[in-house]
Amino acid sequence: SDPSWANGRSWYYNERLHRCLLGFGQFDALRSLPRADGVIGDLRDLFHAWAVPHLPAASDNLTAFAHFLASSVGAPLRMEGLRWIAAALAGEADSWRRDKVGDALASLVETALTANLDEVRSSPVAREAVVFIVQQLVAKQVGTALVLEERVRLLKT
Repeated sequence: SDPSWANGRSWYYNERLHRCLLGFGQFDALRSLPRADGVIGDLRDLFHAWAVPHLPAASDNLTAFAHFLASSVGAPLRMEGLRWIAAALAGEADSWRRDKVGDALASLVETALTANLDEVRSSPVAREAVVFIVQQLVAKQVGTALVLEERVRLLKT
């Protein structure tokens, strides 16, 4: 493939194509796969290889990945995905340029605190990722951030 494809005006289309190839926004189609949880879990390394360079690069990537992880299809990667998102937010403050990022991250944290509460409580790494993301939501003044902050505070007690 031509490396110039990812540069200049084509950059955004390259990012969008990656999101499509990973199945973001295709939840119904992915749910219909036999062994969908296993398939997504088996692709963990692929998702991680994408997440490291692409989450900090574009706020649309953060938004799409957060929606994916909050869905039932993304559940097998949710705890690790929270860590990848926290790392992206810690390493690149400029990756949060659109309002929808905050709402998507808040939805993901809400899902993790509801569907994966035991894992968040028992894993210091997952808990740290959730705490960090919530701190970012509070700093960006996302509407539901204070409620999430209180729920996280209760985890520590």
